[in-house]
Amino acid sequence: MRIAAPGPQIFDPDTGQYIPGPAVVVYEGPGQHRAAGGPGIVLRLEGQPYKDDGDGRYLLFTPLGAPVAVDGNDVTVIASPDPGAIGRTFHVLDPGQSGGMTVVRSTWMRIATVGGTQ
Repeated sequence: MRIAAPGPQIFDPDTGQYIPGPAVVVYEGPGQHRAAGGPGIVLRLEGQPYKDDGDGRYLLFTPLGAPVAVDGNDVTVIASPDPGAIGRTFHVLDPGQSGGMTVVRSTWMRIATVGGTQ
């Protein structure tokens, strides 16, 4: 697994705007991911607002010695026995969970991209 944080903003002299810089890798090493349930099912009443919960949720498991993934980080699968998982990218939703009986850290994510071997 690779966990990356957004890079610092870079000034683009051609446009006069700041643009996102390259991501900064904060961790690369062992980790696992798994689906944590399918997409939410939302019943909608005509004319009523509702929150669309269409993204599937996933859990990331990392060793306790790995840095804590935080909201805004991206996680990319860089190696897996499942070739279909390689290249998938996820957005971290919350900081990694911890507790007194923790043996691995779990972190909630949602899928960002699917496909492609890196």
